[in-house]
Amino acid sequence: MVATMVIAVGTQYAVITADDQDSSLTIVNEYEGRTPLFHFDMYRLGSSDELFDIGWDDYLARGGVCAVEWSERVSDALPEDTIFVDIARTGEHEDWRTITVTGGRFA
Repeated sequence: MVATMVIAVGTQYAVITADDQDSSLTIVNEYEGRTPLFHFDMYRLGSSDELFDIGWDDYLARGGVCAVEWSERVSDALPEDTIFVDIARTGEHEDWRTITVTGGRFA
């Protein structure tokens, strides 16, 4: 579900094409365009220390969009102005989702 949302955002930035594949074994996928998009999957990371080992600070400094799945695993490494998008199933309908957006500079 989150990967689908990242692909939708990337398509709007004209950085992701139909040929791009999202591998669940990849920690970060980079997509170049007018605004770089970095899609991180933190599921396999044990701590934020491992995130810094792969150059987290460098990605932040590049001025792109960092879309992070499993962000709770590295919450101490996220900037103060992080925007959180929570996607949850609703109890009433199996195919319905509730999307909640919090955080950001103006929260």
